[in-house]
Amino acid sequence: EVPKEQFDIVTRVVSKTTSTPVPPQTVALTVKISYALGLRKTDFMGKSDPYVVVQVPNRIQTKVETHVKAGDLNPVWNCEFEVPGYKQGEDLVFKVLDKDPGSFDTLGVITFPATSFQETGFDGEVLLEEAKGSKPYLKVS
Repeated sequence: EVPKEQFDIVTRVVSKTTSTPVPPQTVALTVKISYALGLRKTDFMGKSDPYVVVQVPNRIQTKVETHVKAGDLNPVWNCEFEVPGYKQGEDLVFKVLDKDPGSFDTLGVITFPATSFQETGFDGEVLLEEAKGSKPYLKVS
């Protein structure tokens, strides 16, 4: 017969090592895309036709996007979306793209780590990366 103290220790160790991890919870995450400033010109006539795509990296089912603002280097969208299927702890990628028939150009990209918005939210302008010579900002909350 196993002494009670040993039995209790073995039971605790087994229960800790055999428990299954809890999967991340799907949560409602609302994103507001207000505006962009200083986008570069990509069109022949000296403008861009920007729109914003937001999604969790490598999860196309979470994708939402703004409408296109034709011929605008400082577009205002004021669009609010709930990111479908967002799971707690996932990062978000914001891409500003130029809409052209048959192609698109990237005007800027920013990745928000979940730690930068999950506890207290985020409200501000961010400098976009991959902007090819310009220094554009995107206002999100």
